[in-house]
Amino acid sequence: MWPTMYSSCQRVESRQKKAAGEESSVKEEDPYGGSTDENTDAEAEEDHPIPELPDFLKGKHFFLYGTFPNNERRLLLRYIVAFNGVIEDYMSENVQFVVTSEGWHESFEDALMENCNLNFVKPAWIYAINERQKMLPYQPYTVVP
Repeated sequence: MWPTMYSSCQRVESRQKKAAGEESSVKEEDPYGGSTDENTDAEAEEDHPIPELPDFLKGKHFFLYGTFPNNERRLLLRYIVAFNGVIEDYMSENVQFVVTSEGWHESFEDALMENCNLNFVKPAWIYAINERQKMLPYQPYTVVP
């Protein structure tokens, strides 16, 4: 059994060597069309400062209420912070906008009794501001009872 296994290993090894020898004699086309090293053009460019983000939501305080599908909460947080809005961890007197994807909730009436300046809006308002890259009125995106 050993001699048979040894000889078959030798045959496989010799086939691999032959195949490797044939491959080295045949010139292959480069699928990348050149070097795969890092782009050296970037090194020649000057360092440019990162542009300022627009502050569409500056001075506005937000509270995210309820559950949001998929990664929507994360995306909303990201846009609000990027546009210089403030995220509140709980419903405080500073909150001006409650963002919810769940529609009107009974507790919103109680919140309005405490803070009559609250506006309940759909996430679509934040997305629209991002898409159009300008401040938009919130009224078309209001959540109503």
